[in-house]
Amino acid sequence: MGSHTPGPWDLTEDHYLDVAFQVFRSQHAPVETWRDVRNAKKNADEEIEANARLMAHAPELVEVAALARDLMETIAQNVELDEYEQQLLDKARAALRKAGV
Repeated sequence: MGSHTPGPWDLTEDHYLDVAFQVFRSQHAPVETWRDVRNAKKNADEEIEANARLMAHAPELVEVAALARDLMETIAQNVELDEYEQQLLDKARAALRKAGV
């Protein structure tokens, strides 16, 4: 599995170029582009924007998951994790594994 484009990423709207949204790394080419498909289905704009925002902030979410994992692993070295803490650690590890990090 290859590595992802490092963040931070930004989100822009550019209807002038018939592009609904672009996710890009500052000063670099777009990572992803969504063409204007507003007429394809009802509420397409909202869904496209929500997907674009999620993608644009994925590097930050990965960073938060890694911090949570690291914190919980440090705590687990000294005390037994309760059910909630163990669930947080397991979910952070799984999310990072799925992201290929």
